[in-house]
Amino acid sequence: MERYYEQFLFVGELRSITKASQLLHVSQPTVSANMQRLEQQLGVKLYSRLSRGIELSEYGELLLKHCRELQHSQQRFHVALEDLKLRRQGKLRFGCGDAWWELFARDSVTQFLSTQSPTIRLSFGNHLELMEQLLAADLDLFIGHQIDGLSHQNDIAFETLFYARDSYYAREQHPLLLNSNISAPMSVDPLQRYPLIAVTPDRDSMQHLLDDPLPKQYMMRQRQQSQQSIMEVDSYKASLDLLLNSDAVMPYPSALEVQFRKQGILALPLDNPSPWAPIGIYARPSSPVNETLLSQLRHYSSLMASQNAEIKTLDAGATCIE
Repeated sequence: MERYYEQFLFVGELRSITKASQLLHVSQPTVSANMQRLEQQLGVKLYSRLSRGIELSEYGELLLKHCRELQHSQQRFHVALEDLKLRRQGKLRFGCGDAWWELFARDSVTQFLSTQSPTIRLSFGNHLELMEQLLAADLDLFIGHQIDGLSHQNDIAFETLFYARDSYYAREQHPLLLNSNISAPMSVDPLQRYPLIAVTPDRDSMQHLLDDPLPKQYMMRQRQQSQQSIMEVDSYKASLDLLLNSDAVMPYPSALEVQFRKQGILALPLDNPSPWAPIGIYARPSSPVNETLLSQLRHYSSLMASQNAEIKTLDAGATCIE
């Protein structure tokens, strides 16, 4: 940032030339002279002196906003620069949905780290939030559901690993499991009487990533208009805590049924199961992806799919990320 602007940022934020000069370790007369030069350059009065400090003019407020933006832009640049340096040195930035981390990504990353020693950053959460990080070059790749309606303007590649679907889960002592034959399929209607836990739900602020946001908006509107109480939780662990200590129900991948059963959480038998959806790797074709990690993800996801009855294996001839 230009020296005059940097000094004005301190003067404007502190509303005092004296305090600004002290923090900048520059003499007060020098700061005052530089502010006068800045006013001359811009051709406007930036502030008025008061008995104690200064008061910014309308032009001064505008310049202060501009200086803040310059500072933030400069900070972002330096963060991106350091991140690029780390990537060149082997930094890996990987995102993942919590379910897929537990089922196979954890083993993949652990095996990868046993043979290499990169700097690594792991991000977890909603697939649209991970997509925004990928588009901003804050991630190299992530594992998640294929996103319906994703904008075709985005330079993104998706490699399907397998297909999965959701079940509705509840604690073992849930009234729906106690008051009926546990093996008898039920409709989703009785579930409406109980709170629903939405784990890392989609946000309205992420809709700009979609060419066609209507399907997601329709689902969100249906949920909002429902009489069902909804708990939106951005933590996988907290979601399980709430599920185990309430009569709530929670939609989550069926592939975790075995793991959940060990914790006292059961899948509710439904007469109309949810549809299968592609799960895979998102990456940017224009950005290099670590081939060793890709190989591990493919290996462990295939191994998991072969051993899990709630996973549909990939058809031959699927497109792979190069």
